[in-house]
Amino acid sequence: MKFYILPMFFLTLLIVKSNAQEIYSKYPCDSSITFDILVEPAKYSGIELSVKQELQKLILQEKDYKKINGKYFISFTVSCEGMTSNIKSDYKTNTISNNSILSYLMNLVAQNNWTPAIHREKRVPYNKRISLEIKKGKIKEFNF
Repeated sequence: MKFYILPMFFLTLLIVKSNAQEIYSKYPCDSSITFDILVEPAKYSGIELSVKQELQKLILQEKDYKKINGKYFISFTVSCEGMTSNIKSDYKTNTISNNSILSYLMNLVAQNNWTPAIHREKRVPYNKRISLEIKKGKIKEFNF
């Protein structure tokens, strides 16, 4: 079974990478305004499912993982070039304090592995937000 899964995984990576390159060559950059809501927002260029699986594995490695409960939000801006800036995570609603989980999320944002947002045939800066909710050591909600 793994023989069939691995080629699909690499094919997906190849498709994601080629789509991102196509965006840079097809759409010019317009950084005159930063958007919060768009039909084609900025997206993570990797595979979202694998990020969620890695995060869940990280949670399960914690000694008292069933005691991990709460929410965590990170906001940042993705530029026309797919680079991140203005990373903020000091929200009063953040109740997860596990360092390994928080480090994973912050590293994910800082990787600069983002596909820029598109608006009217142009790449534009976009304000993005990641939210995570964990209940009894299991990811209940993960939006990014």
